[in-house]
Amino acid sequence: MAERLALESGSLQVRRTLSEPKGGYVFEAPKSGKGCNVRLTRRAKAVLREHRMRQLEERMEHGALWQDYGLVFPSDIGTPLLGGNLNRAFKAMLWRAGLPAVRFHDLHHTCATLLLRQGINPKYVQELLGHADISLTLNVYSHVLPPTWGTQPRMPWTQPWGSYRPRWCRSGVKRVLVQYRGPIVLS
Repeated sequence: MAERLALESGSLQVRRTLSEPKGGYVFEAPKSGKGCNVRLTRRAKAVLREHRMRQLEERMEHGALWQDYGLVFPSDIGTPLLGGNLNRAFKAMLWRAGLPAVRFHDLHHTCATLLLRQGINPKYVQELLGHADISLTLNVYSHVLPPTWGTQPRMPWTQPWGSYRPRWCRSGVKRVLVQYRGPIVLS
C-alpha cells in the first residue's frame, strides 16, 4: 500500500494482505493480526522512488481507467495483481534469466534461509517474515542454523591453554593436584 510506504523514514508497513476467494479478491489483516514494519536499505529506497515515478506516469496515461487501491505494486490500471497473473509473470522472468522454476512463495523461504545462514538474529527474521511467534520461525528454519553442539564455551580446566594455573586443593584427607595438561595426580 503506497500510503504505508514511508520512504523518508525508510520503512514499509504491511497492514493488509490480499486473498482471492472465488469471485474476486478481499483485503484482510495479516495472519499474525498485527502486520509488520520492514526497514528499507538505501538501495531499496532508491528503487522504490524510481518505481513510484514510473507508477505516477502510468497513472497519468490511464487517466479515468486508473483505480486507486493504494498499492505499491498494482496492475497496469491500479487494481491488485491477481495470483495467477503474478505467477505467470514471475515464471517468465525466471525463464528469461535462465533460472529454475520455483514458486513465488519460495522467495520467502529463500530470504529467511539466507538471512539465518548469515547469522542474522532469528528474532529479526521472525519479524520480517511476519510470524506471530519465534517458535514457528525456529521450527521451520532451524535446519539452516549452525549446530548448537560443540559451541559451548570450554571450561578452563578442559582447555590446554590459557591463564589457568595448576592448584592444590583438599578433598577429604587426600590432596588433589588439578593440572592443566596431564592426568589428575592423587597424593
